Amino acid sequence: TRCMWIGTQIGEDALMSQYCYRTCTLYGTQADCTADLFGNCKWDSRSRSCRMRCELNGYGSDSCEADTQCNYNYPDGTCEMKCQYLHEDQLSCDLEARCMWNPIDNFCDISCYSYNSSESCLQSPLCIPRGDNCLKKCTYRYSLPLLCNEDDECEWDTTFDRCQQRCSFANSADDCRNNFRCEWDNSYAGKCAVGLVNRTSCAPFGTTQAQCLSYEGCCFDTAGCELEGDCPVPWCFISLPRCDYACEYRYSDQTPCDNSDDCYWNVTDKKCRRDCTKQSTGSTAAEREATCITTDSCQWNAANAVCVTTCRAKYFEEKSCDADSGCMWLNSSFICSDRKS
Repeated sequence: TRCMWIGTQIGEDALMSQYCYRTCTLYGTQADCTADLFGNCKWDSRSRSCRMRCELNGYGSDSCEADTQCNYNYPDGTCEMKCQYLHEDQLSCDLEARCMWNPIDNFCDISCYSYNSSESCLQSPLCIPRGDNCLKKCTYRYSLPLLCNEDDECEWDTTFDRCQQRCSFANSADDCRNNFRCEWDNSYAGKCAVGLVNRTSCAPFGTTQAQCLSYEGCCFDTAGCELEGDCPVPWCFISLPRCDYACEYRYSDQTPCDNSDDCYWNVTDKKCRRDCTKQSTGSTAAEREATCITTDSCQWNAANAVCVTTCRAKYFEEKSCDADSGCMWLNSSFICSDRKS
């Protein structure tokens, strides 16, 4: 078609939207497109075609999202230009309420607040779901120590001078491992039938097994007790936090470090480190392996049947990490990772 209608075509509002213009797709070059007399058109460099400006598209979500430069705002029922096409610099990007600068990939991205579900929130490496909201991760939420430390979820990391999430707030193993100061305690796995070990607050009375197991870190134990009301303890418990500070961030002095069950004081760099030999216990290799791998700091060396320290617990700066042929430094998370063969 040679003409296009701009504005809604449904209801009483359509009577006030009597605007018919030349169809943008008729413009064959970028120069002609951007020179449209009424400013209704924009150039799509990916498809190399002239399109109607996103905010003028009133034809619904399918029509809006058919344009690679547009994003449909479902709560408002409007079509908007994607942030990455609106702004090319951080200053102008951050001034747009629905946008935020992505320092990982260096482009203007949709803000965390714009996501309307936990699933969509988790798609962004900058965001984390909190209740019904989607918030920036601590690292991207604050740039000043004072503001960072005032947030119960965050604390300022003096090693790299940036805001970090407190380990106890990590709600998954991946979330925990993305923070170089934290490690995931795998020893909680399979602890549902060991009395009150590793258990803290009780789930609501009457919680079903399916409900209990749907929460990560929860336990369900009906051994020797058929009715919950007759049991000395509830059936469902919420386990203690499984994400904890690694030894070097848990203790800053030698005495408490050496007195711990899983750490030792390294006299060379004067820091508290994970003692994997302390952690690996048992009379058989299978038993020692099982206790060895209960934290991210240790791994089992099957060839020598010993428990060894992982790269992430051995090195904490890039130079020494990369000097080890079995390790490699990850700039995105400031973590020394084991090199995959």
